[in-house]
Amino acid sequence: MNISIREIRPGEASLAAHFYYKIFEQQFDFLPSTEQYFLHIVTEYFDDLENNRIWVADYDGEIKGTIAIDRRGDHDAQLRLFGTDSSMQGTGLGKKLLQTTLDYCEEKGYDHISLWTIDICEAALHLYEKFGFRMTDTKPNDTWANYHMTEEFWEKG
Repeated sequence: MNISIREIRPGEASLAAHFYYKIFEQQFDFLPSTEQYFLHIVTEYFDDLENNRIWVADYDGEIKGTIAIDRRGDHDAQLRLFGTDSSMQGTGLGKKLLQTTLDYCEEKGYDHISLWTIDICEAALHLYEKFGFRMTDTKPNDTWANYHMTEEFWEKG
């Protein structure tokens, strides 16, 4: 398998957002309106190109995973857009993406990392816990799909 984790290239930001939306649309039946929210997350990447990053898992020119980090303060960052194509789940790709991001955070001196996720992303929740994140807050979400889910706030450091 020829897969590499790399920063996005010019013109790929919207592709990363669309990829992320498609994961949730296919796996969790998310509504089309959530793609706008994911595009908004990507636009925040451009607010601080010196510190923010979006990585993709590139498999022979196809995006098979995404992850991003947004600087929130001198020592704070938010992890975002973490997901892998269902064909890549169980291959260790999620672990590699998460490790790439945490290595970058360490290099930049971000010792407090937070993220929002949802309770139905069981594989990601397991990885967050394995990497030392802890859930510290929850809130209901009834807008991304035609069913109830719970958003969870996780922190590390």
